[in-house]
Amino acid sequence: MGRGAGWSRRRFMRALGVGGAAAAGALATPRWLTAQDSVPRRMVVFYTSQDQLDALWRPPVGDATDAALTELSPQLSSLSPFADRILQVHGVRGAHGHIFGHAEALSGTPGGDPLPTAFPSQGTLDQLFAAQHSGETSTASLQLAMIAGRNYESVISFLPGADPEALPIPLWPQQDPRVAFERVFRALSPTAARDLWRSRRSVLDHTVGQLGGLRDGASGEESRLLEQHLESVRELERRLGEEGGATAARSCETPTEPMSELDAPARLRAHLDLTVAALACDLTRSVSIVVEPGQGGPVFNWLDADGVAPGDWIDWHEVSHGGASPLTSTGAPNKKHAMHRAVQTWHADEMAYLLSQLDSVPEGDGTLLDHTMVLWVSELGLTNAGQQNPHLRADVPLLVAGGSAGTGLRMGRYLDLQDEFHYHDVLLTLSHALGLERESFGDRGTAVVETLLA
Repeated sequence: MGRGAGWSRRRFMRALGVGGAAAAGALATPRWLTAQDSVPRRMVVFYTSQDQLDALWRPPVGDATDAALTELSPQLSSLSPFADRILQVHGVRGAHGHIFGHAEALSGTPGGDPLPTAFPSQGTLDQLFAAQHSGETSTASLQLAMIAGRNYESVISFLPGADPEALPIPLWPQQDPRVAFERVFRALSPTAARDLWRSRRSVLDHTVGQLGGLRDGASGEESRLLEQHLESVRELERRLGEEGGATAARSCETPTEPMSELDAPARLRAHLDLTVAALACDLTRSVSIVVEPGQGGPVFNWLDADGVAPGDWIDWHEVSHGGASPLTSTGAPNKKHAMHRAVQTWHADEMAYLLSQLDSVPEGDGTLLDHTMVLWVSELGLTNAGQQNPHLRADVPLLVAGGSAGTGLRMGRYLDLQDEFHYHDVLLTLSHALGLERESFGDRGTAVVETLLA
């Protein structure tokens, strides 16, 4: 072994007089700030319950099965500014709906008959992704809910069991934004991120000078290795510089602590703001947001629906069952149909708010949205207005938003897979896009859907 082979990062730190806790503190940057790694992937799940109305969900592309997403449906029109960063998928079949669909939405299990329990048999996609970044953030993952239902109807995130025979562990979503705030931001003062950034810059300035001196006195392989390390430190310094990747560190601000006793829509907004702040500060990389549970659900009487008075509203589950014609005998919209349309338009508006907030945070050569996969899922499939809805998953609506950098997904597209793939195949494909190396996913996910990939 030549002398050059003995030069390591640890030896460099010793040569610089930076060792032990000092070296750990100086170099304990978030993984995305290291010169060897790009800006990390993040994952946000935006989960809404019940069915989507087919005519209000599909984009106006006629019979096309693979089309540019230049125009979104009326229900999703608030998402239009992000059309080039949206992948809308249709034509995949799930296994079960409602309480079983909650479990299946991110796990791909249960997937067969007879009707299984509400527990999946493997961990969910968000938790498998979080495990890949274990120890890199102070909060492994975050589960939030505007309204947390009874039993397991609002639980969509499950940790893998301790062994292959053990059931996964349910992660209950937090309904109170103040509790979630305390959990995530309890150790972060308003100036902590900037102070950390300045201290690391100071250490790096010193390190560049010391490495330069070592390089001048070395030769051959040692000189080459020192130059590699020097370039790595220069790159890290650039990322921490005024024009470089410090944007995320400088965008990290402790949000205002949420008020107590918020009403439902204000709670959701508080959760969305908390999500963006936690991701911007790199305090977590995985967040799931449950808007409402499947059974029962809220009464959305704060929304305006055509022909519906506040006292006419019924619970969301009953609304979703539909029935009768979308028009009454007088030509006015059927009240259930009008409620359904109003609720799912509001869902899209809240999703658009989340995307706009992510897109407002500069990061690297883009924004936080460009480095985040936002997955909008439900436990049920599409339905037609006016039909008595049996709550099937024959055509699962799926929307992925965010940047294509690092995922390889074909953003800005509408894809109808025409029942050639199972929903679990889509989960397998998304797991690959998130950097997970898996040959299968869930009960039936064995094929990568190549048409989803660029």
